[in-house]
Amino acid sequence: MVKTLQKYFTIPILTVFIFATFFANIVHAQSEDDRLQDYVFTLAEAINDVELVHPEESYKITISKDSQIPIVIDEETSEGYAIINNDKILLNLNNFNVLDEEPIIPENLDDRFQYEMVDSQNIEFTNEALEKIGELLTTKTILLSDHDEEHFFFYFGSSKMLIKKSLISPGNLTLVDDSNEESEEDKQISESEEDKAVQEEDKQTEEKDKQTEEKDSLIVEEESKESETIKSLLPEVNEKDSTTLNSLQATTTSGKYVKINSSKAEVYLNEKASTVVGTVNEGQEFKIIEETPDFIKIQFGNQLGFIRKASITQSDGSSIKNLNTNYTNSSKTFRAINEVIVYDNTSGSLVPMGTIKNNIDYPIVEQTSQDWYRVLLGNRVGYVYRPHIIIKIQEQDKYFQTIYSQTPVVVNRSGGSDVVGYLSGRQEFEILSHIDGFVRIQYSNGIGYVKNSLITASNGYTIKNKNSGYTNSSRFITPIVNVPIYDNSSGKLVSMGTLNKGESYVIVDQSSKDWYRVLFGGRVGYIYKPHVHDPVLSTDKYMTLMYSSVPVVQSNGQVGELKGKGHQFPILSTTSDGFIRIQFGDSVGYVKGSHVSGTQVFVMNDLNPGLANSSKRIKVTKQVNIYSSQSKDSFVTASLNEGVSYPIVQDTSSLWVQVSIGQRLGYVYKADVEYLFDSNDQYFTTARDGVPIHVNGANGDEIVGTLVKGEKYKIFKSISGFVGLKFGDKIGYVRTSEVEPTNGSGLKNIDNGEPLSGNYIQTKVETSVYDNTSGSLVEYAKIKPGQSYPVIRQTSKDWLMVSLGGRIGYVYRPHVKYTSTQYRYIYYDMTLDEMVKKQVNAGAQTDKRYDTYVSKTYINRTSSSSGTVTVDGLNVRGGPGTTYWIVGQLLKGQTIEIYGETNGWLRFRYPKTWKNASPEDVKYYLNPNNFSTASKDYLQFLLLTESMNLDPNEVNNKILTNKGILENKAHAFIEAGRVNHINEIYLISHALLETSNGNSKLATGVLVSSVDGKPVEPKVVYNMYGIGALDSCAVRCGSERAYKEGWFNPEKAIIDGAKWISRGYINNPNYDQNTLYKMRWNPAYAVNNPPTHQYATDIGWAVKQTSRMYELFSLLDNYDMVFDVPQYKK
Repeated sequence: MVKTLQKYFTIPILTVFIFATFFANIVHAQSEDDRLQDYVFTLAEAINDVELVHPEESYKITISKDSQIPIVIDEETSEGYAIINNDKILLNLNNFNVLDEEPIIPENLDDRFQYEMVDSQNIEFTNEALEKIGELLTTKTILLSDHDEEHFFFYFGSSKMLIKKSLISPGNLTLVDDSNEESEEDKQISESEEDKAVQEEDKQTEEKDKQTEEKDSLIVEEESKESETIKSLLPEVNEKDSTTLNSLQATTTSGKYVKINSSKAEVYLNEKASTVVGTVNEGQEFKIIEETPDFIKIQFGNQLGFIRKASITQSDGSSIKNLNTNYTNSSKTFRAINEVIVYDNTSGSLVPMGTIKNNIDYPIVEQTSQDWYRVLLGNRVGYVYRPHIIIKIQEQDKYFQTIYSQTPVVVNRSGGSDVVGYLSGRQEFEILSHIDGFVRIQYSNGIGYVKNSLITASNGYTIKNKNSGYTNSSRFITPIVNVPIYDNSSGKLVSMGTLNKGESYVIVDQSSKDWYRVLFGGRVGYIYKPHVHDPVLSTDKYMTLMYSSVPVVQSNGQVGELKGKGHQFPILSTTSDGFIRIQFGDSVGYVKGSHVSGTQVFVMNDLNPGLANSSKRIKVTKQVNIYSSQSKDSFVTASLNEGVSYPIVQDTSSLWVQVSIGQRLGYVYKADVEYLFDSNDQYFTTARDGVPIHVNGANGDEIVGTLVKGEKYKIFKSISGFVGLKFGDKIGYVRTSEVEPTNGSGLKNIDNGEPLSGNYIQTKVETSVYDNTSGSLVEYAKIKPGQSYPVIRQTSKDWLMVSLGGRIGYVYRPHVKYTSTQYRYIYYDMTLDEMVKKQVNAGAQTDKRYDTYVSKTYINRTSSSSGTVTVDGLNVRGGPGTTYWIVGQLLKGQTIEIYGETNGWLRFRYPKTWKNASPEDVKYYLNPNNFSTASKDYLQFLLLTESMNLDPNEVNNKILTNKGILENKAHAFIEAGRVNHINEIYLISHALLETSNGNSKLATGVLVSSVDGKPVEPKVVYNMYGIGALDSCAVRCGSERAYKEGWFNPEKAIIDGAKWISRGYINNPNYDQNTLYKMRWNPAYAVNNPPTHQYATDIGWAVKQTSRMYELFSLLDNYDMVFDVPQYKK
């Protein structure tokens, strides 16, 4: 069986990295019978790197950012596709910008070869300019359109790609044996298993319809340059020295055979061996006709071919299965386009026997199928592939097929002949008649001429759209670009020819919204309507735009544009000077008739059903687009020029207004135009965020705030180009170009005259003003930083009431400077005395000096003023008796200094600094009523959980100057406060106390070489808050704790140490200790438990912290204080 070349090339994973321009997008064009559909491409630019995956074929495609690819857009579904050799891959159009380019129509992509890669191999491919486009990763199928000596070709969309044959490993590319389904060509040139002769194909029986030409009346006087160029590619041969075989029979008298023993042995025209007319392949056997001393002669067409004897060996011809026994050459001949292979197919596969060069006319036996011809070579039956040869045109031929991708069509005109269009490659057409090296074809209402040397004879086998009843109308179209004519009989759009720009052509009819039906070369074709001009007739009700933008003019000049090539608009009427009248606002606009085409079909879905214009108008301050829907991503249907005043139909949202132009409804984005205000307007609104409020200040125009999109404001006054609104105790102005009139409906926070308090805020940051009438905070304005703004009153700890734009609003106090003091009282369910008792029992300490006593029973007097303790653990009392509290204990053998005696108790000086505090002293520090709200000690009740937003430069200059290692460390304290939600002043005060103003040993750095008695890598550590520094081992314990925490620089000790304070006390999730008082006493926990989790044992610790904090607060300009004060049960 003869196997034909199949249609695919196989590769496992297809990965394409796009570096240049491609084509891929689908438009389904509907004809009346719903069969006119195929790919029409438009350029799209990738917004980012885009990865595409084919769901069935496992193609993987990466398209680089900014690369342009041809895509197809389905107008019915608005979906986009990439096409790779007719495989459709759905695109997310949000990843692409569709460019406004002319549609690009692909060439016929049929008749491919199918190959597969045997081994995995990366293959680089390029465009026709040899620029690298990407790589194919092997083992998936891909169509090859053709090949030459150096390249394979395939299509990405309609763009031709090249693969160098040298990149493919030898033996790695094989033809796919598609044995499951025999092609039509296979069926027509197949041989039986018994090697019977190839069956003849069914003969063509259809006759041409009729011949309408005057015989030989027209002569093409001038050949086109295109024809001459193509003709020059076909070399002429001088055959006067050739040996002619006048009567070649099926058999010869010679019984000798030879086998070719060299690769592609050359076949010469004669013994001079100067002209090579073909080659024969190594291993092939042929029958000898004659021989000379140096050559053997074989049958080669209708003559003898000469092969050097050095290239042969004698054989018996036993391998020949296709010896000719009954075929003879016909009168038809061909020429190879380059060099054509002659195949033997008796083995069931196509086996090359030899080649025929393009310098000789070679006879054929017959055509066996659409793409195959039977020939004789060396007395063997072979087959040549039709796309690779040119069959010479003869007078009896009724059809021809084009060879090249563009074959010129010329017409005779007064003054000469003109190229009016082109026939597409591999297309067949009906011949009307022959004349002087040309064939006549039907063209519009007349005749076109095609040069014989550019075409090949055919039998009309592939024509499926032959005209069988259509007739031309009286309506002509004129292409505005070189426009393709499509055959859609296959269900896809296949280009069969092209009309040149400006060449008028008669149509049959308009078959759908976007397509005209025409007759071309005896075939029915379709032309894409947006590519041609169809002049408006007086009977036309609608017009179609021929360009992407069509100007609209009035008596004062251009006022706008209609947008969208191919879009339609109703016609009001036409003028005698070539203009079309359309609806424009409240009047009429004009467009040039040469810019539009006439039509009776209207398919747009936005026709104005009769909505009238309102009394409101917009003013266009710069050219503005009119959109098809309320989105800037929708199609632009028209535009209005700067300076135009245009009526609106209605407000459709806070962002859009509806207008009517050309009797179609569209939408204008409010922020792009200016509303015209009148004296009846009392409120205005904004279409965008950030509309500035201007105030005339001492330094001229100043922007003091901004308005919020969609909010409403009361108009206080109006001046040219501005509307005024109340801005505190001033008037602010907003440009009318950025706002629009509205009503006050829906406003619930109107200011009805709330009096100002006389107090002002200073905005530290851009400060939002909120409306809370809905139960939620809704921002409706912003005040710029550094503004002094009047306050109505403070409504809560964090909120201040103000008035702006005729509305009551609220500002968040932490965002402004506004000094205030608030108190909150926390009730604890125990009495003060109960609390005192618990704290005394817990060992509350003090450094206060007391008169201390011990029983003389346990003292051995060594003199009147000294003695020695005789027992261990001797209690030291705060008075002469056991009813007094225990101040501490003495050890056996310890010596004391005695100052007096009372009732058996010796008064002496207790040597320890820290001792148990008296119940009275504990009660004093526990009772908040002992501290005045105006005193610095009251700061022990200050909440410490909020940052004060300090300026680090101010802190460094005013607080940390000359503070040892803490100097210039404000940024660390501010960061510590921000990260750990702690008042920075507290942190600084705490650190100054613990480090003796930045000079303690723990603060300035301790070298640690052992921790918990175990050696460690020696490092210097810092401890800024005395964390872990027990009284008994302050430096060692504090430095070892710092080593464990990783505090190896001062900043880390400040920031991470604050985390420990936050976690341990101020923001501890288990203990409520967010004031100094709570850190010391932990009252909430002590209500039901023994005292624990207390920062210090010193009863005066909390008060001692306040002195430093008070000094620091006094350095600040303003601040807020919230006091959290305990209340004990009475």
